[in-house]
Amino acid sequence: MGPVPPLWGIWLEPKAWGEAFWPVAAALVIVVGVAYARGVARQHRAIATGVEHHVGGAGRSGAAGEGVAWSGGDRPGVVDPRVVEPSVVATPGRQVLFYLGLAIIAFAILSPLDVLSQWLFSAHMIQHLLLLVVAPPLLVASAPLDPLWRAVPAALHRRLADGVSWLFKLAPLRRAGALVMSPWGAFTVLAGTMWFWHVPGPYDLTLSNLYVHALEHTMFLGAGLLWWSRIISCPPLRAPLSASQASMPTTMAFMFATIGQNVLLAMVIGFAAHPLYAPYAALAHRPGGISALADQQLGASFMWTIGDLPFSIALARLVFLWMSGLEAEDVAGADQVPGAVPVTAPKVLQGAKPRVRP
Repeated sequence: MGPVPPLWGIWLEPKAWGEAFWPVAAALVIVVGVAYARGVARQHRAIATGVEHHVGGAGRSGAAGEGVAWSGGDRPGVVDPRVVEPSVVATPGRQVLFYLGLAIIAFAILSPLDVLSQWLFSAHMIQHLLLLVVAPPLLVASAPLDPLWRAVPAALHRRLADGVSWLFKLAPLRRAGALVMSPWGAFTVLAGTMWFWHVPGPYDLTLSNLYVHALEHTMFLGAGLLWWSRIISCPPLRAPLSASQASMPTTMAFMFATIGQNVLLAMVIGFAAHPLYAPYAALAHRPGGISALADQQLGASFMWTIGDLPFSIALARLVFLWMSGLEAEDVAGADQVPGAVPVTAPKVLQGAKPRVRP
C-alpha cells in the first residue's frame, strides 16, 4: 500500500487527490451535471415561450394525476416538450439540492477520503454513509427526473420509451419491478445491500479490487435513492408512504425497521471482540496511530449515530406532519357545531363586487 498517509495533511497533498481520481467516475459526475443543466435550460425555455401548464393531470396519453405530460400516442415515457408541469419545474432551490447531492457523491469517491478508506474502516464507513443517507435524499428532493429526461436527445426518446414498454410487457420483469419499488421491497434492497457488503468476504474484496469497490458504491447509492424515494416524492413520481392518517402505521413500521436494522448491524461490528476485516488487521500502522479494533469500533459508532440521524430527521418530520394533520381535523370538526344554522350573506350582498375607493 505504500507509506502510511497522514490523517489530516492528506487533504493538502496533490498526490492524494491524484490517487483518488477515477476518470470514469469523474466523467459520469460531469456528464450528469451538464445533462441536468441542459435539461433545466430546455425546461425553462419551454416555460418562457408561453408553454401551457397542466395542473394535476397528464397530457394526452399520460397517467392521470401523475403530473406528467406525454406524447407519442401509446408510447408512455416521451415527454411533450411543449408541456411543463408546475410540479416538476426545476426551481432554484431544487437546483441547489441536486448539485449539492452531486458534489457529495464526488467528494465521497473522488477525494482523499477514498485513499483513507484503504487504510481506515472508519473512513470507508463515512463513504458509505455519504452515498446512502446524505446524497440520496438531496437528489430525490430535487426532483431531477424531468430535467434529466429533457436532456436526452429527442431522437432517443422514442427508442428508450419503446424499450421500456417492451420490458414491462414481460410479466416476470413487471412483477419484479413492482416488488422492488414497493416500500418493503425498497427496505429489503437497502438492508440486503448494507449487510452483504459488511460481510468480511465481500468487504475485503472491495479493498483489493477497484471494480468490486465501484460496484459496492454504485449499489449503496442505488439502494439509497430507491429507499428515500419511498418517503420523499420525486415528481412526476409520488412517494407511496406519507404522513397521511391512512398510511402512517405502515410508514412508521418502515422507518423503525430501517433504523433497527442499521443499529443491529452497527452493534454486530462495534461489539466484535476482534477485527473483522483482514486487510485492516494486517496493517502494521494506520493513519493517526489508531488500532484496527478501535478503528472498527469508531466506524460502527459512525453508523450508529451519524447513520441514523437522517432517518431520525425524516421520521420526526413525518410525525410532525401527521400530528399537524390530526390537529387540523380536530379544528375543522370543532367548527361544525351540531344543529347550528349556517349563516349566509344577505342576497343583496351575494355576488356583489367590492367597491374600491380611488
